[in-house]
Amino acid sequence: MKRSLMVMLVVVVVALSASELARAEVKAFGLAQAQIVVDESRLDNEAYFTLKRCRLFVKGTLDENEKISVFAHLGALKAASPLIDFVMAYDLGGLGKLGIGRFCLPFGLQNLTNPYNLNTINFALPTMYIIGTKHHDIGIRLIGKKEETMGLNWKLAVVNGDETEVFLTDSDDSDKYKDAVGRIGIVPVEGLALGVSGFYSKDVLLPETDLLGVDLKYATDVVYLQCEYMAKKIGDDHAQGMYVEAGYKIGKLEPVARYDVYDDELGWSDTELTVAAFGLNYYASDTAKVQMIGELKDEPADTDNNTFIIQTSVKF
Repeated sequence: MKRSLMVMLVVVVVALSASELARAEVKAFGLAQAQIVVDESRLDNEAYFTLKRCRLFVKGTLDENEKISVFAHLGALKAASPLIDFVMAYDLGGLGKLGIGRFCLPFGLQNLTNPYNLNTINFALPTMYIIGTKHHDIGIRLIGKKEETMGLNWKLAVVNGDETEVFLTDSDDSDKYKDAVGRIGIVPVEGLALGVSGFYSKDVLLPETDLLGVDLKYATDVVYLQCEYMAKKIGDDHAQGMYVEAGYKIGKLEPVARYDVYDDELGWSDTELTVAAFGLNYYASDTAKVQMIGELKDEPADTDNNTFIIQTSVKF
């Protein structure tokens, strides 16, 4: 599967570079993030350095009318394959862009956020445990927007459903069943965005899985407020969680805060987790910033597991 996608990428890159008739336009950009981490849960090595991410993005059009486009997302760290996403899309006009390939599931707000734009460095608990921050799959998707209708926007997809790390299982259903996932949003007033997400999955070994998400974001050039609620149901078991995040810019500085709640009652597990995060972002330029965050964690186990992170981020 991954080998086939790599072949697709090579073919498209060759086509983009060799075809003068297509008048293709190719853009490449990337990001890199390095961290200093102090993690109380690591008994023998609380403080350490890490290169968190190193990503490359390539996008371009395949025809002079810019109807056909391609997007590739590659990562260099801790991955069996460097290819993270690959999508070829066709512009259907008012219906949006229809794409086929491998992509991040269109569920919620934070799940689809570029890592450079994570103002509190880490994903919130509901994003990590309910949908999964690394959940990508192969299928078709439709992305569109109507500015004149309260900013109505949609991201809908049908995927194979065999990459099931989000459901904590290694089973492979050989693509017998497909998963349906999507988010529909509106922008009722300038700066305010509302959305609802849904996910349905059927697996050979697991009961039917349903996910529901509701999100809100208000943002100006100075202040932002973002919150999401997510729920997951697998058979008779369920989990739910929410987070609230806010920030306020003062020149090049931006104090930020986030509070997460996650309640898990999936089978053998019965876990209640909370995280209170407080941080400060310094924007050195439009393409570079330094972030600091402290996370105070409250878990059932009576252990010290708070973390403090300093992260440098650059995009190029």
